[in-house]
Amino acid sequence: MPVMYGNVILPKKLFFREESQQKAI
Repeated sequence: MPVMYGNVILPKKLFFREESQQKAI
């Protein structure tokens, strides 16, 4: 299931990596 990151829908894998670097969620 894709996750909505801001205005961009990223795969959960990529989303998890981004969340590790930026706690914007």
